[in-house]
Amino acid sequence: MIASCGAVVWGWLVQRRDHRRKLLDPPTPARARAARRDQSRRTPGLVVAGRFLVLLAAPVLPAAMAFAVGWLIAAFTVREYPSEVGARRWLEER
Repeated sequence: MIASCGAVVWGWLVQRRDHRRKLLDPPTPARARAARRDQSRRTPGLVVAGRFLVLLAAPVLPAAMAFAVGWLIAAFTVREYPSEVGARRWLEER
């Protein structure tokens, strides 16, 4: 239980730090599209690999899920995404 509580906070911190890093160097619209396209290509393989990892990680699954909850909460509570900042800066430069 304590590990799960700590994992929620850890997930929150990881997401917020990553978001802050991405805001310092936001992607241009072309880079954002390319990253989204690359991510969608990797997804099917990650799903298959994830099934096996769940079986191996069953003992620590509650803490891992708590980490994911903290990460998702942080991702959904941001004011603006790095791709939005990059698009706005790209439009301002034009």
